[in-house]
Amino acid sequence: MVITKKVSRAVIMVQKEFAEKLVSNEEHKAISVLANYGFRIKFLMNVRKSNFFPMPKVDSVVMLLEQKKVIQKILILTVNRIFSYRRKTLQNILKQFGVNSTSKNVWMNCQEMKL
Repeated sequence: MVITKKVSRAVIMVQKEFAEKLVSNEEHKAISVLANYGFRIKFLMNVRKSNFFPMPKVDSVVMLLEQKKVIQKILILTVNRIFSYRRKTLQNILKQFGVNSTSKNVWMNCQEMKL
């Protein structure tokens, strides 16, 4: 999904498991890298499944997302492409893009995005 209008702040409710993946430092996924790059994410409250009728199978979480940086479409495409290659090093993936992986700027950008 690409948001074309600027969103500076959003309050969302999502499944608890998805929220945990979104902020996880252990399990990197394209969505978590992009979300953490573009937004400060704060848990506001847990919502138990018993609060709904009919009751769903999972608990939910209300989260606040505040924009840190605008996520450009090219960044979304690049991160998605990087994560589509399983078991390849970032250096080898960047070579396929024609990027000089020894460039200091490339590695600084990757560190900033926690890749």
